Amino acid sequence: MKKKGPEKIKKKDLEKVRKNLLDERERIHNDLRQIQSNDLKLNPRDYAGEISGLGVHIADTADQEYNRGFSLNLLSSKQAYLNEIEMALDKIDEGTFGICEMCEGPISGKRLKAHPAATHCLECREKMEEEEEPL
Repeated sequence: MKKKGPEKIKKKDLEKVRKNLLDERERIHNDLRQIQSNDLKLNPRDYAGEISGLGVHIADTADQEYNRGFSLNLLSSKQAYLNEIEMALDKIDEGTFGICEMCEGPISGKRLKAHPAATHCLECREKMEEEEEPL
């Protein structure tokens, strides 16, 4: 299933990709810190009930729990993307960046530009998605 040999990515293009990935990694780290410090540290009692001397209303508690769950999902999703970025940076260092993990063919420059952390060429990714679809 192997396609013709991977096209060598130009060194200057690879450095642009590395810089973009490093910038994106820093942005994600900042997002993670913000979510952890702002959205996940608060205790339901901090939302006004205990502070004001009034009881906590059940609707306020439910709202805060919903927001906390949303923040946890966002945190998980950003962490997964951060892992993809780290893997892409490792591939650059190893010299395997831009090579499909499934067919070992080249991943198109257009795809890498749109999603620098891509690990599969478009053709293999589509095959994987077809296999994942329920009947």
